[in-house]
Amino acid sequence: MDNIEIDITRHNPHIDPWLSVWEYQIPLYLFLGGITAGLLVLSSLYFLMNKKEAAPFTVSVATCLAPLFLSIGMFFLFLDLTHKLYVWRLYLTWELTSPMSWGSWALILIYPVSILYAAMQLPEEYRQNIRDYLKKIPYLKGLWAFVSSLLDKLYAFADSKQSWAPRLAMINIVMGLFIGIYTGILLSTFIARPFWNTPLLGVLFLTSGLSGASAVIIMASKSHREEIGMIKLDLGILIAELVIMVLIFVGFLTQSAYHNAAGELVLGGKYTGYFWMLVMLQGILFPIFMEIMELKNVFKFKYITPISVLIGGLLLRFLFVYIGQYSSVGIY
Repeated sequence: MDNIEIDITRHNPHIDPWLSVWEYQIPLYLFLGGITAGLLVLSSLYFLMNKKEAAPFTVSVATCLAPLFLSIGMFFLFLDLTHKLYVWRLYLTWELTSPMSWGSWALILIYPVSILYAAMQLPEEYRQNIRDYLKKIPYLKGLWAFVSSLLDKLYAFADSKQSWAPRLAMINIVMGLFIGIYTGILLSTFIARPFWNTPLLGVLFLTSGLSGASAVIIMASKSHREEIGMIKLDLGILIAELVIMVLIFVGFLTQSAYHNAAGELVLGGKYTGYFWMLVMLQGILFPIFMEIMELKNVFKFKYITPISVLIGGLLLRFLFVYIGQYSSVGIY
């Protein structure tokens, strides 16, 4: 009797290299990019609505955090690159049909606008605090005169162009909305990954970014009035995020067999527990309950709810990135 040998190559390592193509760097970049978008939109919108007295931190300081979060996010994006010495090519190449090209150019364009706008809004006491902090950095001691000169020129230029503030705020809102939606569109264009392939993913990531930005402001603000206002806003955003998530599930169940199989990964499949416990319960439902209780003055915890929102937003990106890489047109 002849022996029959069967080779199942699909079980060999790296034949289907899911979970090793995009690792932790991309979810962190998407998370920080979402918060950047939310900060740009909220701070500029509140400025245009003349709410500086009601939301002083949002208008004057939160906008300064946007370039910081964006820089950290771009650092993680840089870590993901295989050929790091050629990163400059990403920002000198324009491909009209490439979402990555649109995103890289948008990230470049938003830096000068957001930094100039932040310098316009930053109060003098915060400017002096920045100077004092930079003086303490050991590596800047020899360069302090140069750095101080750059800061003085930036502040002087910003003060002389205060009339530009409304226009820059409008640009910030447009760019913030673009970046927030783009982080989801970047994934949704992968047709071969049905878990990502939904037009609502960009809206979901934008909503999550706005919620994350609200959480940052709630934790950092020293104004009770501003904090209550942000809790009300975040409550509405979280409810909208919950509705969008339900619509995405409906889309999974009513589209192709590939989308059905992708949806089953979180509706009874291997990722169900992770998704529902870490994202839906911990990141959306629990904060909604807590914020309702806080608004009713049942109890008050300043940091628990916003931290839960931020953790939920981060885990949302991690799970979407990992589950999406696992899903494919051949998993069912």
